[in-house]
Amino acid sequence: MSDLLADPLTRLAAEKWRSLDPGADVTADPELLRRVYHDELGGGRRPFPRSRLQILELSGFLELYIWPSVPKPAAGAAAADAVAASLPHDLLMCAALLITEKDRTGVDVWAGASERPWAVSAVLAGLMLTRERGLPGGASPAESAPSSLSSSSSAAGASAATDAAADGAGPAASRPLTTVEAGTVLEAITVASRSLETKAVRYSVVRAFNLASWTALPEGVVALQVLESPALERKWQRVRARFAPAPPAPADAVDHASSGSKKRPRSDGDAATGAGASPTRSGAGMLPATYAAGVVDDALGLAALVPPPPAVAPAGPVLLLERHLELFRELLLQRATRQFFRAIVVGRLLLPRLRACALWRRPLEGKLFRQLTQQVSAAVDMDVDEATGEALSPEDAAAAQYERLQGLQRLAYLRYRPALDDLALASVGSIARREDLAAHLDRLSDSALHDVAVRLCLVPPPAHWTETSDAAKRARRAADGSAGEDEDDDEDDEEASGAAGTDKLVDRKGQLLPAAVAALLDSGSAAKASAAGDEAGGDGVGGVPDPCCPTRSLLLSAILDAHAARPSSVDALNAAPLFPSEALLFDADRLPFPAQARAASSISRPLALPRLNLAFLTLSDLLTRNYELFRLESAYAIRDDIIEAVRRLQPQPVSTVSAAGRAETSTRFVGWSKMALPLPPPGLRIIDVKPPRLGDEHPAAVRARLDVDLSAYAPHIREEWDSLREGDAIFLLGIAAPPAHEVEAIDEEERRQRAAAEARSGAGGKGGRSAEAGPSFPRRYGVRVVRGAEVIQVRDANGSVISDPYRAGRGGPGRPSGSSSSSSSSSSSSAADGAPMPRGAQWRRTVVLSLDPVQYHADMQAAGGAAAAAARADPLSSAAWEADADGPVTEGVPADGAYSSINVLLRREARGNNFKAVLQMLRDLLNHAAVNRAVPRWLENVLLGRGDPSTAHHSRLAAPKGPVAFHDTFVSASHAAASFPKASAVELQDSWGKAVPLAEADGRLRRPFRVIFDAPDATAPGSVSAGATGRVVIREAPRRPAGPYGDAAGPGNRVRFTPTQIEAIRAGVLPGLNLVVGPPGTGKTDVAVQIVANLYRSHPTETVLLVTHSNQALNDLFDKIADRGDVDPRHLLRLGRGERDLKSEGDFSRAGRVEHTLALRMAALQRVAALARALGLTEADVANASYSCEHAEYFRAKHVQPAVDAFAAAIRAAKAAARDAVPDESKASEALPPADTPLKCFPFAAFFADVPGGLTPAPAPAAGSDGAEAPASSSGSSSSGSEAAATAAAASSAAGGAAGPSPLFRMQSFAEDLAAAQRCLRHVDELFDDVASFRPFELLRTQRQRVDFMLVKQARIVAMTCTHAAMARRHLLSIGFHFDTLVMEEAAQVMEVETLTPLLLQDIDPAAGAGDRGCRLKRVTLIGDHRQLPPVIVNSALQRYARLEQSLFARLVRLGVPHVQLDAQGRARPGMASLYSWRYNQLDDLPNVTAPAPARHAMANAGFAHPFQFVECPDLDGVGESTPTAHFYQNLSEAEYLVATYQYMRLIGYPARSITMLTTYNGQKSLLRDVVARRCTPFPQFGEPHAIETVDKYQGSQNDYVLLSLVRTRAVGHLRDVRRLVVALSRARLGLYVFGRKAVFEGCLELSESFDTLLARPTELAIDPTEKWPATRAADDLPDEASIVHVSNCTDMGRLVLDMNEKLRTEAMRHWAKQGTAGAEQGTLAGADDSPAAQEPEEQEQDDDGPEASPEAGSAEAAPGGSASGQTEE
Repeated sequence: MSDLLADPLTRLAAEKWRSLDPGADVTADPELLRRVYHDELGGGRRPFPRSRLQILELSGFLELYIWPSVPKPAAGAAAADAVAASLPHDLLMCAALLITEKDRTGVDVWAGASERPWAVSAVLAGLMLTRERGLPGGASPAESAPSSLSSSSSAAGASAATDAAADGAGPAASRPLTTVEAGTVLEAITVASRSLETKAVRYSVVRAFNLASWTALPEGVVALQVLESPALERKWQRVRARFAPAPPAPADAVDHASSGSKKRPRSDGDAATGAGASPTRSGAGMLPATYAAGVVDDALGLAALVPPPPAVAPAGPVLLLERHLELFRELLLQRATRQFFRAIVVGRLLLPRLRACALWRRPLEGKLFRQLTQQVSAAVDMDVDEATGEALSPEDAAAAQYERLQGLQRLAYLRYRPALDDLALASVGSIARREDLAAHLDRLSDSALHDVAVRLCLVPPPAHWTETSDAAKRARRAADGSAGEDEDDDEDDEEASGAAGTDKLVDRKGQLLPAAVAALLDSGSAAKASAAGDEAGGDGVGGVPDPCCPTRSLLLSAILDAHAARPSSVDALNAAPLFPSEALLFDADRLPFPAQARAASSISRPLALPRLNLAFLTLSDLLTRNYELFRLESAYAIRDDIIEAVRRLQPQPVSTVSAAGRAETSTRFVGWSKMALPLPPPGLRIIDVKPPRLGDEHPAAVRARLDVDLSAYAPHIREEWDSLREGDAIFLLGIAAPPAHEVEAIDEEERRQRAAAEARSGAGGKGGRSAEAGPSFPRRYGVRVVRGAEVIQVRDANGSVISDPYRAGRGGPGRPSGSSSSSSSSSSSSAADGAPMPRGAQWRRTVVLSLDPVQYHADMQAAGGAAAAAARADPLSSAAWEADADGPVTEGVPADGAYSSINVLLRREARGNNFKAVLQMLRDLLNHAAVNRAVPRWLENVLLGRGDPSTAHHSRLAAPKGPVAFHDTFVSASHAAASFPKASAVELQDSWGKAVPLAEADGRLRRPFRVIFDAPDATAPGSVSAGATGRVVIREAPRRPAGPYGDAAGPGNRVRFTPTQIEAIRAGVLPGLNLVVGPPGTGKTDVAVQIVANLYRSHPTETVLLVTHSNQALNDLFDKIADRGDVDPRHLLRLGRGERDLKSEGDFSRAGRVEHTLALRMAALQRVAALARALGLTEADVANASYSCEHAEYFRAKHVQPAVDAFAAAIRAAKAAARDAVPDESKASEALPPADTPLKCFPFAAFFADVPGGLTPAPAPAAGSDGAEAPASSSGSSSSGSEAAATAAAASSAAGGAAGPSPLFRMQSFAEDLAAAQRCLRHVDELFDDVASFRPFELLRTQRQRVDFMLVKQARIVAMTCTHAAMARRHLLSIGFHFDTLVMEEAAQVMEVETLTPLLLQDIDPAAGAGDRGCRLKRVTLIGDHRQLPPVIVNSALQRYARLEQSLFARLVRLGVPHVQLDAQGRARPGMASLYSWRYNQLDDLPNVTAPAPARHAMANAGFAHPFQFVECPDLDGVGESTPTAHFYQNLSEAEYLVATYQYMRLIGYPARSITMLTTYNGQKSLLRDVVARRCTPFPQFGEPHAIETVDKYQGSQNDYVLLSLVRTRAVGHLRDVRRLVVALSRARLGLYVFGRKAVFEGCLELSESFDTLLARPTELAIDPTEKWPATRAADDLPDEASIVHVSNCTDMGRLVLDMNEKLRTEAMRHWAKQGTAGAEQGTLAGADDSPAAQEPEEQEQDDDGPEASPEAGSAEAAPGGSASGQTEE
C-alpha cells in the first residue's frame, strides 16, 4: 500500500485532478497530458502497461479531467467536427485507453459523461478522424501504407523517429499512429458500437455508419440496395445531392440530370489516385462519409500484408485485422448500423477476399482470424429483411434465395448459352447448394465469369465496359415509375442493347486498391507482394485479389455467396453434441484456463465469442448467442469438476506382461473421490442403438449400461450415489496415465513458461494446483476421452429400480426402499434368482445411460465403425424397453472406439448440473420453424431491443375497459384515497356509485375496492412509470354473500402499501410488461404476492406462473401466498426439489397436491353421503351415492335436482297463494307468504343442521329454568320437512345464543329466509361441482397422470425455479401446459437465458394469427434490482467480454423500458440506508424505521458508540492481504479483528443468531470459518454466528448486525463493482461495521459516495464495554465519554476480549461457589444464547430478501386502520 501511495502517477493525480470539481470545466494542459501518456504509459511505442492503466483509471482521470477538458462546441455539426479535430493526440489516446480499460473491468464507461454529451461525441469523432492521419508509420490512408505493418513485431513497427518528433501537444492530425495505438482506437470504437443506448455515443457511431457511407460504393451496388428498400430512395437522392463533387463534371461524362441522378462521389480509393480532394468532405476536420468503406479497405490492406507460409506472419497487421473484424461483427449485429454497413461489406467483397488471403491458410496464426471471419459471415447471412429489420421465416428466406437463383438463371438463358443451358433450365432446388451451383459455373471462361459478376453488380466493371447491368436497369426503371413493365419487354431490351446502346453508365475506373495496399506498392514492396500473390495462386497483392483484376476463385466465391444456400446456424447447432467433450473442454482458445485469461487480459486481444448486446436482430439471434455462451459457461464449470476429481483419483500407470509376453500398460487409481468412481472391466457396454429418424444421420437414441460397486465408500457417499435420478447428467472419462518421464517433461516445460512469464511481468508466478489446472492438464493426467450421458435408470443388486421419483413405496425421491441407503439391503438379501447374495453385493449398482447420439455417431465415424454401429441393435427393442421398464437389463456388447477406453464415472452436484435441460430447450426452440414467433407480438420488439421501448407498457396497449379490481390491496378507504397522490381528483363511492365524503369513508366503506381511471398514464420511454394523473374514482366492490357456513377466506392483505407499490400492483394486473425495481428493503415480495392474489381473484380461468432463481426466494414467496388464506390450496402447486423446504402447513408438492385432492374427494363424498341421509335414503342407497364421483353425479340428477325443483315450485305456489289472498289487486304484487315458508319447504334442513348459529332461533327457556340441554343431532337423521326443521332447531338451540352467530333462518322475513335458502342451494351446487372436478382422479390411475392433469386443469398458481422450468419444458409442452401471466422475482440475478426459459414454456402455434401468435401470455411482471449483483458467472472471459452476466431485467432497464421503482425502505436505520440510497433516484424510509424510541431502529447498539462505522485494520506482523493460491485472497488481520469483535458482542449479550460475518472473497470466508472454529465454536459463551458467507452468496438475506471484511490492501479488487458494494452495505438492519484499509478505498471514485459517509466518523472502533445488550439509550445519544474505548488493531481487541472473558469467568465461578455447585467451567455465562429470552425484542421486522435470521422475528400486523408498521421490509 505504501508503494501505491508513493507511486508517481498517484501523486500526480492527487496534485492535478483528484481535487477537481467534476462539474467544472478544465483547460487541457499539454505538459500534463504528455507526462501521463508518454512518461507513464509509454506513448504507444510498446504495449501499454496494464498496471499503470489501472492506477490511472482508478484515479478518475477520464471523469475528472478528460471529459471536462473538451470544450462545448457551437451549434451545428461543423463546429462539433472542428472541436473533434482540434483535440490533442495525447488526450484522445488517454480517452481511448480509459474507455477500453473501463470496459474490461466491467465499469460503466459513459457514466461520468452524462452531463457532457458533447465531450463523448467529440472524442469519438476525434478517434475516428485518426484514420485520416494514417496507420502506423505516419502514412495517410490516401497516400501510402504504414511501413511498420510489414514488420514482424507490433511494438517495433512504429517509427521511433516519428514518435520522438511528435509531442502530442498539437491537434490530433499532427500525430501519426503506432500499431498499438491503432489497435486501441479500434477497440474504443468497438466499445462505443456496443453502447448505442447512450445518445451521444449513438449519434457518433450512427453518423459514421449511415446512408452517406454508400457514396463509396459502385452505382450498381447502391441501385440494388435502393431497389430492395424503396423507402431509402428519396433519402439516397438527398445524400447524393449533398455529397456531389464541387468541381464540374468532366466533358466526357454522361449528364444524368434528366434521370434525376448525380455522379457518385469518389471514395478513399479515388483520393489515393491523386485526382483531388475527396468530395465527401465539406471542411477540414469533418468526418468523411466514406469512413465506413475506408475501415473495410484498411482491413483488406492489412490482410494483404501477411505473406503465405513459411514466411513469418507479422504480429502487428494480424492484431489490427482481428480488431477490424471484431468491429465489423458488432456493426453487423446492431440494427442501427447493419443495413448500411452490410452493403459495404458485400460491395467490397470483404468475405471472399479475406478467405482468399494468406492468413486464412495459416493453421496457428490464422485461427482467431478464421473464427472472427466466420462470425462476420454468419452476421452477414442472417435471415433478416434489411428494409424492415424483421426476421424472415424459413419459407421467406428460401423464397428470397430462389428469387436470386431465378434471376441468375434468366441471365444465363439470355446471355450465356449454350454453356449455361443446364443451369438456366434446371430446377431451383437442384442448384441451391453451393457445390451444385459451382459445378455449373465452372463451365464458363474467366472472362465470361467476370462478365457475369459485373452484370450481377458484384464487382465493378472495367473502364471500357459501358453496358448497364440488369439490376441497375431495373433499379432505374423502378425509380422512373416503370417497374411494372412486362418481363418480356425487359428481355427484349436486353437483347437489343449492346456496346453501342443508348442506355449507358458513366465511364468508371472501377474500385481501386485499398489505401494500405496502394501505399505498399508505392513504398517499393510491390514486387514482394506480387510474388506472394502469384505464389498464392491469385492476381492480387499478398493473396488478396485485386478487385480491378479479380481472380477466378474470387469471382466464383462472390457469385456463390450471393446466390447459393447460406449455411444454417441451426444445422451447425444440431450437428454439435449437447454434452461437451475433451475437444471443447481442453481447448484453451475457446475456454481459456484461468492463468491464460489473466494473461490475455493484459494483451487485450479480441475473442471469438458472441456477445450479449442491448439489442438483437431476431429472436433466433438472441437464442443462438445465449445457447453458445451458456454451453461454454457450463463446459467451464464441468472442466473444473473434472480437474478436481481426476486430481483426487491420482491415476498412475501400471506395467504388466501379458500371457503372450507382450508389455502392456494400464491405469490404476491410488486416490479416491466421492464424485468419481473407477469402473471395473468391461466398463461401458452398449445395449441399444435406435435407427436414425427420417432426415437424420445419427441414431435416434443410444443406450448403454455401467456396473459400479459402492461397497468401499462411506454410507453418506453411497446415499449420494443412490440419489441419482432419471434425467441427471453424468460424465464418462477415459484416463490413460502417462509414464513418469512424460510427466517430468511436462513439468520442465511449465517451469520454463513460468520463468518466461516472471521475466516479462517482474512478478512471481503461482505453482501447485494452478499450474496443474492448465492447458497441460489432460497430458499430465492422461485424460483422453470425456463423454456426457443422461441417467435413465439406477438399479440395485436385486434389479429393483431406485431412481424413479414416481415409484410408490420408496423412502423418497432418489432413495431406495427403506429408511436410508445404508439399510436398503442387507448381507442376507437374496438375488433375483433366489441364490444367496455374496457379501458386499448389495452395494452393486447398474446404471442405464442414454448417450448423446450426435457424439456417438461422430465417434463411430472416427473409429471407422459407423456402419456396424448403425446395424447393431440390442435384442431388447425399444418397444419392449418401454413396455417393461422393470425387466432385466441386457448385458449388451462392449463399446467401440472412444467408449472402449472409459474407466471413470463422474457425477456432479445437482445444483449446477442442469445445463443439458437448458441447452435442449434452446435447441428445440431454434429448430422450430416459427421460432421468431415464440413470444407475443406486443412483447417481441421490446424483448429484442428495437423501436419504442414503451410499446409493451399497459398504457400503450389495448387494456380492457372498466374498473381495475384491487380487491384487498387497500387496508381502508382512506388508504385507498391516499394511494394516488398525482391524480387530479380522487372520489370515493359506495357500491351503488354514490359519493362518500373522505371523513366518513372509513366508517361506511369496506374493502374490496375497484378503481376507475379516467385518463391513461403519460409514460415516456425510459421513464419511471408516473402512475395515474387524471381523475380517479374508488368504488366499493359488491361482496358475495357468505355461505351457510360463513366466509372461509383468510385475513388477506395486512400491509399498508405505499403509492409507488400501488402503482406496481396496478401495472402487474393490467396486460403488458411490468418492471419493478426494488431497492433493498422496499417490499418486493409483498408486491409480488399482492399481484398474484389480485390476478387469482380477478381472472378465475387464468393461470399464473410464479418463477424465481433460488428455491429459498420461491418458498418465501409461496409461503406468503399460502398464508393469506384467500387462495384455495387446491389451486396452488409447487414444482421442483425445494418443495420440501416450505414452511406452510400442507404439502404443496406434486405428490402432496394429489394426496390433498384425493382427501378432498373423500370428504366431498362423505358430504354427499350426509346429504343422502338427510333426504331419507336407505343406507344402501347412501353407500351407492357416495361410492364414487360418478355415482354422486347420478345421485344429484335423480334425487337432489328434483328436490331443488320441488322447492322452487313450492315457493312459487306460496307466492301465488299470498297474492290470491289479497283482495286489492294493486297491493297483491307486494304480498308475501309467511316468514316460515322457506324453512317449511326447504328439503335440506337436516343437512344444514350443523351451521354456525343453528337453523332457527333458540326457543325461549321455561320460567325459572336456566336453560334446556340441546338434544343430540346428527347429519344422518332421516327426518325431513317440518319435522327436520324442528329437530334442527332443537339441535341448534345451544349454539343460538345472543352472543353467537345469527341463525340461518330467522323466520322474521320471507325475503331474508328465502335468500338464506338460496345460499344453501348454492352451497349444494358447489359441493357437486367439486365432486365433478374430482372425477378425473378416479379415471387416471398413475401418479404421473394425476399430476399432469392437476398441472394443466386444476392448478392456477404454479411455482417453479428457472432451472426446473428448463428441465420440465419438454414435458410441459407435451401435456399442453399454458399460462396467462408470468411473475418473476429475482429477475436481475438470473442470466438472460434463464429468464427466457419461463417466457417460452408454451408451445408455438404456427397457424396462429399475427396478433397473439397463439400465445396466451398477457402479462409479464419482472421484479428485481439491477443495481445489486448480477448473475454469477464463473468464466471471467464470458462474464466481462461476452457480457453473459447481463440479465434480461437489466437490459430492459438500460433500453429505457418504463419501470416502477419502489421508493421507501423498511429495513435499515435511515443513516445506514444513506450508504447505498444514493444509487437510486429516490429512496425514503418507511415509518417503522423512523419511529421514535423505544422502537428497535431508534435504539442504540449496545456497547458501540456508532450504529455503523468503518474500522481501520493495520497489517498484522507486517502482512496485509495474502494469496496462498491464485485469487484466493485472505487477510489474517481483518479475520482476527472480526472474530474478536464478534466475541465482544457475545460477551455483552448479543445473540449469535443476530450476527452475520460477511466478506468479499472466498479465501477470507474460509479463513474466518477456521478462526471461528478455533476460537468460538468450542466455547458456549461464544458459539458460532448465524452465517459466515461471501457478499455474493448472501444477496437476498439479511440480519440485524453485520461484520464486513473488505480483505484487500493493495487494490480495490472486485468491490469496485458498485453493485457488490450496494449488496454488502444493505444486509444489516441495526448495525454495520466495515473492516478494511482506508487508503485503498477512499480514493476510488465509484465508491466515494458511500465511503465519504463511512469515513466521516473515526476509523478506530469505538466501544463501551460497560454497556450490556439490549441498549437503553437512543441511537443519537453517545455513551459516556469516559467509558468509550478506542480500539486501534486486532491485537488490542483480542486483549480486551480476553480480559472480559476472564472477568466473566471469575464472576461465574464465584456465583457457582456461593451456590455450592461444582462445574463452574460448564456454567452458562452472560450473553449465551440460552440466556433469558426476555432480553430479545418482541417485535422484529420481516424482510423478504430471504428468511429471517432470528426465529422470534416476525412481521408486525397492521392496525385496523392500516398502520404502516405492518409493511414488510422488502
